[in-house]
Amino acid sequence: MIDPKTFVTYAQNREDLILAALLKDVKSGFYVDVGAAHPVIDSVTKYFYDLGWSGINIEPIKRLHKLFNEQRPRDINLNCGVGAKETTITLREYIGMEGRSTFSDAEKQEYAPVAKYKEYPVKMRTLEGIFDEVKPAKMHFLKIDVEGYEYEVLSGNNWERYRPELICIEANRVAKECQSLLADKNYKNIFFDGLNEYYLATEALTRLGSFNFAKNVVDKGYYALRYHHYQAWLGDLRTLARLEKLSDRQKATIQNLHREIDQKDQELQQMSRLSLLNKPLRQRLKISLVGLSTDWLKFKKINRQQKRPKS
Repeated sequence: MIDPKTFVTYAQNREDLILAALLKDVKSGFYVDVGAAHPVIDSVTKYFYDLGWSGINIEPIKRLHKLFNEQRPRDINLNCGVGAKETTITLREYIGMEGRSTFSDAEKQEYAPVAKYKEYPVKMRTLEGIFDEVKPAKMHFLKIDVEGYEYEVLSGNNWERYRPELICIEANRVAKECQSLLADKNYKNIFFDGLNEYYLATEALTRLGSFNFAKNVVDKGYYALRYHHYQAWLGDLRTLARLEKLSDRQKATIQNLHREIDQKDQELQQMSRLSLLNKPLRQRLKISLVGLSTDWLKFKKINRQQKRPKS
């Protein structure tokens, strides 16, 4: 059973909460995330990684892939695309909308008029090739979110050899093609959350058990999201407190600098008052004559001492 007081959901549409409800008995599982995007923001796997799980994160954008290398050292992080065959293909990366980046020609046409982007070649691999290399003993879930390229990802797997128990796939674009392929590979469509479809392998249908969306997800999701927002609020308060302390230190530093400047200014004013330039001409001449007389007497004294015969 998921404890709603301790569950913090990171995923965009509570996918991690739904997956956790279906895989509640797995203590240290293995996931595959195709189109992983970010290790924390809208991440379907962050919750599981924090529990001790590990897996494969596949992300074609180098900057985001670097974040996985930095924050997910226990995972296998691949910088490539995934498709029906191994080749090189053009990725369109949308600036400021990296989550919309795609290999799909149809998706490129949809967003091109309204978004800035850059295009560059990316190595394309297949799920079968990746699994042949990694040789995972078991895959508890496969998540796919690749902006209209989901069917090509599914087409590149050997479903007889590599069978994740559970599949979460974004289904607002090529759902019918994916449904047909997965049904042919003996996967049952068990749930649609409004954005993603969830499939269980026929040999893993016992996981469905007493799963009920309203009972297992909605109620727990409410408390999980409330707890998540509460934690975010506490984090904001801690950040605000740190900023206030920093601001106070900076104000104190500025005040000290002002005091030092005022002190220096007073010293300069005092020195200025003692300067000959601020005195009347008669007084300046008198002071100068006194100084010259003093210097002359010193000179005469030194001169007499030098002329004395040495004993």
